[in-house]
Amino acid sequence: MYIAINSDNRLQPMKNEMDIDPEIEKAWAEEAERRLTELEEGKVEPIPGEQVMDGLKNITGE
Repeated sequence: MYIAINSDNRLQPMKNEMDIDPEIEKAWAEEAERRLTELEEGKVEPIPGEQVMDGLKNITGE
């Protein structure tokens, strides 16, 4: 399942990958490349997924 953000900035499920706007897909691919480059060049430090999820649980109270 894919997730999209609608015009009200709310998450909504997408029916299939054909619902993905090509411009948005391109923008995300460029962002992923930029982030990977930052990691490889040592400009940023990765945060373990478990640590991120724990932080989100603290914020949401779940």
